Amino acid sequence: MEPFDDPEPEATWPRSRAPRTPARVLMPIFGGYHAARHRLDSAAREHGLDAAECLVLEAIRSDRMGAPWGIRRRLGFPPSTLTGILDRLEGADRIVRRSPGFTRKRFELDLTRGGRIAADLAAHVIASLEAEIAGYSSPEERRGAVAVFEACMALDRSDRPHP
Repeated sequence: MEPFDDPEPEATWPRSRAPRTPARVLMPIFGGYHAARHRLDSAAREHGLDAAECLVLEAIRSDRMGAPWGIRRRLGFPPSTLTGILDRLEGADRIVRRSPGFTRKRFELDLTRGGRIAADLAAHVIASLEAEIAGYSSPEERRGAVAVFEACMALDRSDRPHP
């Protein structure tokens, strides 16, 4: 059986909503990432943002005064990528990095007034794209996508042994 062969006979039309399970998941993940990033970039560009900035602003908006490591973990960005995005957002006066008084590290992130507006726009763009994706998939399929993301993140953690 090929990776995307459908075991259902041709006589069953319309096809059931049960998804075909591909033998390989990396190609659909990679293709889905690029398609979603392209759509998010296109929509975010109308508001002067890119896809990564949009996701980071929404993450900060939903977890005010959160730490960068928490956002990095939720979004799956490498440390240097998140640092670059935060530098751009801080340079554009959309975020403020606050440090606790006892250490010199920048620990907490907060939105500025302009950042709150940009984060609200980002939330709208993301919600629109999520609604569009929901039109093409079931809740179970979307939960499966989240589970695959979490599995990929587990693979990437250097502190965990790989099976």
